[in-house]
Amino acid sequence: MKRGELLYTGSVKKVWSVQGDADRVLFEFTDRISVFDKWIPNTVPHKGEVLCRTASFWFRLLADAGVRTHFVEQVGPTEMLVERIDVEHDYARITRDRRRLLVPCE
Repeated sequence: MKRGELLYTGSVKKVWSVQGDADRVLFEFTDRISVFDKWIPNTVPHKGEVLCRTASFWFRLLADAGVRTHFVEQVGPTEMLVERIDVEHDYARITRDRRRLLVPCE
């Protein structure tokens, strides 16, 4: 698996395309800090690794319970491979036949 182009940079996470696989993306968890989605110019050593390992643990626990998620596997200390999904903010556009869809609940 080879990292492609940078698709998105959030306050503490980056999302990369995966070369040769349009259906998956790579999440990179960083050591950056944010408060209320605002980046603070300091870092916490190994924070990205802790976040990635914690998320991977919970995703595997959900998979063991039969709950499907976008998680594929943890591929490095701070990186996880996930299925590419659509984020739908317009509830009127949600239909039963749409797959790989995330609906924000905040």
